[in-house]
Parts: sequence; structure tokens; C-alpha cells
Amino acid sequence: MKHVIRMITAAALAVGSVSGMAAASPPDTTTGTVWLCKPGMALDPCDQDADGRPGARPGLARYPDGSRAALSVTTVGHSDLDDETGTASALPGVDCFYVYPTVDLVPNPVAGDRPQPRAEELAVLLAQVGPLLGRCRMFAPLYRQDTVPQLAQHVDTGSDGYAGPGFADVLAAWDDYWAHDNVAPGGGRRGVILLGHSQGSVALEQLIRDRVDGRPDTTAQLVSAVLLGGKVQVPDDRPTGGGADPDSTFQYLPLCGASAPVPAGCVIAYSAYAAGHEPGSKSLAWSAASGHRIACVDPAALRHAADPAARTPLDTVMPTRNLLQGTDIAPAGHLTVVLHDYRVPSTPTGFTRYPGVLTATCRYGPGSDGSAAWLEIGGDLDAVLGTSGDTQLGLHVADYSVALGDLAAVLDRQSATWLARR
Repeated sequence: MKHVIRMITAAALAVGSVSGMAAASPPDTTTGTVWLCKPGMALDPCDQDADGRPGARPGLARYPDGSRAALSVTTVGHSDLDDETGTASALPGVDCFYVYPTVDLVPNPVAGDRPQPRAEELAVLLAQVGPLLGRCRMFAPLYRQDTVPQLAQHVDTGSDGYAGPGFADVLAAWDDYWAHDNVAPGGGRRGVILLGHSQGSVALEQLIRDRVDGRPDTTAQLVSAVLLGGKVQVPDDRPTGGGADPDSTFQYLPLCGASAPVPAGCVIAYSAYAAGHEPGSKSLAWSAASGHRIACVDPAALRHAADPAARTPLDTVMPTRNLLQGTDIAPAGHLTVVLHDYRVPSTPTGFTRYPGVLTATCRYGPGSDGSAAWLEIGGDLDAVLGTSGDTQLGLHVADYSVALGDLAAVLDRQSATWLARR
């Protein structure tokens, strides 16, 4: 892990931020939260009005400098998998609350205490959850996250990571959202999908423990919690901690299980690793807690109500050079540092879909001093990702992409389940 983070940090310091300090759209600061995306906000980068309808130019997101990026999808090849990536509602019935992963190379802000929107933060949002913009109202707070170099320092010194104010920013943004925005037409509450990755998932794990788990009023509004590349830990023999298990991340929220219809109000979590590259004791997939393991839920198995032990075809959706505003020198554009080991498709749309090329299954590997649990990705990785994933981070930066079509389909069904029981 040290080697990987040092390598990313060196690349970051060498090339700098590809997007630089882009001119920012004015953040909505009426309640203290600084939002990357918020429905109805002036110049909302996700281009949604207050009800979640697309703006005057549907299918286009807005970067902080005012430039646009298409959210359309090109499908490569043919598959029996239905294309559900483009399914959208004119008036989304649920909300999304998204917390982005570690992408800042320098602190945001460099000075002061109010972060400003940057192109790399919007780029990673679009890459990971862009296809969901027609399915939910997208709330995405900016937060003062630990930067890539800061995380490298934590690894080198053995100090605790995530010691800065970022998680408090996320918690305050949730309280803001819950108090002012989670209001359904005609009164009552709206359903909400929590979405996070890496540092963003860890922030949401804390938020769920503090504001959701064991609280019937908020749990009832939870459509799903998608916490990828984090450290969700569960008992070996039951789906939740049961109320008094200090080694379980959550005490009452269960993992999602394959059934029909797909259940709502549960957790989808995994870290992706390539077949043949089993994660070790310093990986995100490792748990040292006796009787516990890191959570693994295969979204493709959920989608198809398949045996969780079976290998299922994935609906992979990759961000393109067009979406990320790449160039010949830096095809991954604003995410050049993050995606430096990956091939970025050059199709003219925002995403390229590869249905059925990759496969997945949850794997478990016990060790003498702990265990690993991960989503093993098989198939032609070179054709889709352009990388072998042979590091302790595995396919971490592609955790969303490898199964994004499956996640979109599952979240559609969970939203329908939640709306039907209102």
C-alpha cells in the first residue's frame, strides 16, 4: 500500500492538477454548506432544478469553468443484458447524497475554511454516478478531505488518517440536507440513496453510525447505502452487529441479499480486485477482527437474483476521454493522476458500456491473523480497463465503473420498492 500511495503522490506532484484551479460556479452558501451539486442551485453542475428535472440542455453536465460534458452512453458489442444505464425519470422520486473519494492533490481550500468546486471533484462525480443523474436529485457536498499527499504521510508515519475537518463537513451537510431538502411534495420525507467511495465511503460510514443506524425515522427513508472501497465490516455469521458489537461497522443496517424484489434499506459494499491477484493483509479487503470480515455484495448477483457464490456477468460502464475532458497528452483529463494506470475510451459519448465482458464473484480468504473478502473481477480486463490491477489497491479506482450498469439497475429497483411501500 505504501508503494502504491507513494507512486500516486509522486505522479501528482510531478504533473500537478490537470484541471488546475478552475473558475468556480458560485456555491450555494445560504445554510453554510458548500455544495458541489445541489438541485436548484445557481449554475448547478449536475444541471437539475429544485425538483430534479434536467435543465435547459438535458444530458449535459457543467464543469466549474462553464464547459459542458455529455452523459450519453455508447455500448460496445452485443449482450443479453438489458441496457438500463440510460433509464431516467422526468421527476425523480428519490434523492442521492454522494461523497466523492480522494481526488484533491492540494488542500481545498488552500486558504480559509470554505472549499470551492474544482474540475477533478466534478469529474469523479460524473465518472462514478453520472448515469444516476436522471434517477435521483443529486446532493453532493464539498468537504475538506485529506489530500493524496496527506494520506501518503499517514501511511509513512503510521498516524491515523482522516484526522482533518472533512468528515465534520459531510456530517454538517447531511444535517443541512435533512433539515431543509428532504421534504416530499405535499409533506413527509423523501427516500435517499447514500453513495460513497474510498474516503467518501469512510465518511458515510461515520455518518450512518451517527445519524441513521438504529434510528427508525431516518432508516425508514434509506433506499440504499452504496459504500464502495471503504471498510464496512460485518460478523461472519450474521448480517448485522445486533446492537452491541464493537467490531461491526453497523449494528442494525443489513447487507443487501439477492432476492426478488431487490430489498431496500440495506448496504452494498465491496472492494474490487482482479482474478489472480488476491488481496493481502495491507489491503482494503483485509479484516484483523476475529469472527468478522470486510463486506462483499455483488451488485450483478443482486440484479439477477443469482447465487452470491456464482460468477455473474457485469455491466461495466467506463468514463470516456470526452467526459473527463482529456487530451492527447492526458487522455484521462481531470482524473489523469487517479486513472494513470487505466485506459480511457475515446468514444464521442460520455460513457462506454461493456456488457458481459467482465465477470464478478465475492471471494473470501482466511489467513492466520485475519481474513480478506473482496469482489473478484474476471474476464478480459485489458480490453476494458487496460490494467492488470496487480497492486494492493487492486481495481480500487474502478470500483464503481466495473459494475456501474448493475448498480444503476439495482438502485432503480430499490427505489421502486421504497416508493411502493410509502
